Amino acid sequence: MFLITFITAIPAYFFYVPVLDDPRYIVGAGADTSVSFGAFLELLLIIANIGTAVVLYPVVKRQNEILALGYVTARIVECVFIAIGILSLLTVGLDDRTAEGGPGTFVHIPKGCVHTFRNTGEEGVGKLLITFAPAGGFEDYVGRLGEPTQEKVPPTPPSEPPDAATADAALASEHGMEVVAPPSEQQAASNS
Repeated sequence: MFLITFITAIPAYFFYVPVLDDPRYIVGAGADTSVSFGAFLELLLIIANIGTAVVLYPVVKRQNEILALGYVTARIVECVFIAIGILSLLTVGLDDRTAEGGPGTFVHIPKGCVHTFRNTGEEGVGKLLITFAPAGGFEDYVGRLGEPTQEKVPPTPPSEPPDAATADAALASEHGMEVVAPPSEQQAASNS
């Protein structure tokens, strides 16, 4: 089992060379075949890590049960960190791309990446959970931009999208953000 962890972990590094050596990779087309294969090797590494912990647990437990539980816990935490790294590598770069997702989809949007959200489902209802790191600025921006609803239903959407040029640009600027026009407006402006 330990041999499998070395066989999967060390070669995975070499498949990540495009991410590690190219500073513009994050704004490129996203994960390529090399990075995807490196992620696959790390998935095998996760399985091998947990396997070594499970196999060694009864042996170490005979000497010290707390030590055995600590070892299993450490390997599981290590695997969680590896999985977070895999997700981060496979979701980099969204500029000029569309990420379509169903229930449970995770999308990482790096800081400074122009993005938007649109529900294209037939039901017309969607839920979106957004997390920010570091937190702070965006929550204050939304709190000052919006108005609390008194009802438990979503508000009626506007008949036309708001004008991005005047959509609280000063408030966004206070919070370190820039409101840009939707892609169709940007394309029309560049074509004229």
